[in-house]
Amino acid sequence: MTLKKKLQKERFDLSIEGDKSAVLKLLQKKPRNKYGAIKKKYNSVTYHSTKEARYAMFLDRKIQAKEVERWERQIVFKLMVGGVFIANYILDFQVWYMDRSEERRVGKECRSRWS
Repeated sequence: MTLKKKLQKERFDLSIEGDKSAVLKLLQKKPRNKYGAIKKKYNSVTYHSTKEARYAMFLDRKIQAKEVERWERQIVFKLMVGGVFIANYILDFQVWYMDRSEERRVGKECRSRWS
């Protein structure tokens, strides 16, 4: 794609003659995550944030300590109301404990636990 087409796509005013290098730097910037999260790799899996990767590491240690039976990530729930599909809801982690209780976790603060 030519510079002119990139500029038109980004809706820059092409009539303004200015520093083209500054415009090029803007076009070459990587898009940021909505919340500023940085992707992190742990156990050959890329997580959406450093906090997710740390929590996966924490869960692996809990498995070694025999406190957690197993865990899964990115579990998809289909939300239905009256038989009509509303949306997909994606959990970050679902954890099964040794005492047969279960935890579903989304983000840092939101968590629920059922026995």
